[in-house]
Amino acid sequence: MVMQKAIWALVSVTMLAGCATYGDETVTPPTEAVEASYMCGVGKRLDVIFTGEKAAVKVGANTYNLMQQPTGSGYSYAGDGHSLRGKGTDATWTEPNGEELSCFEFDPANPPQVQPPVSPPITRGLPGTTWRLVQFQSMDDSIGTKVPPNPEKYVLTFASDGSLSAQLDCNRLAGKWEAQPSSPTGGGLTISGGAMTRAMCQPGAMDSTIARDMGFIRSYTIRGTQLHLALQADAGIYSWEAVPPQ
Repeated sequence: MVMQKAIWALVSVTMLAGCATYGDETVTPPTEAVEASYMCGVGKRLDVIFTGEKAAVKVGANTYNLMQQPTGSGYSYAGDGHSLRGKGTDATWTEPNGEELSCFEFDPANPPQVQPPVSPPITRGLPGTTWRLVQFQSMDDSIGTKVPPNPEKYVLTFASDGSLSAQLDCNRLAGKWEAQPSSPTGGGLTISGGAMTRAMCQPGAMDSTIARDMGFIRSYTIRGTQLHLALQADAGIYSWEAVPPQ
């Protein structure tokens, strides 16, 4: 029953009206409410009831009423100063102050462990940390998930003095960063300035794309040993894994 509801949740939140297509079947949306649960940031749980074009989102003792919004891909709901946007089992929850939290759907019968792992401990935010690229996840179906050749050649370092350095395949980038943390592991993030070398990297390299997108990053979330950098307008998320200090 839980799996059926999870499937209906994905179908119901991505349809605009009438019927929706799931696999090779055209299915009629259920008339009853559909429930889904999300874990956002570090330990913030959302329990959502989708009913038609409405979504009631319970966060702790508070419940927020959201309405479905037009979107080219995935699903989008907004109201009471909050918004919930996403695709599949990944989502972004936005607070009234603009803070964006990366979320993932889970089975309430088996809630995930939200404590960071013992090694390496990532609880002090971004200063002095180094990260290696894992992937880029776009909310645009035509782009999807992108992983460049040799992702280990993409390394991002946030220096304690506010300077940023990055190895992007065969090129290097320098800039500045400024965080507006709302917790030890997440908050707003601005990356600005900087120049990049202009060597010609291997086919499929994402050096120029990442360098361009650095200026559009609006928030960060550290979940366990991974750093998720969210672009503005829910355009996508860059995921990086922690590089232990030398």
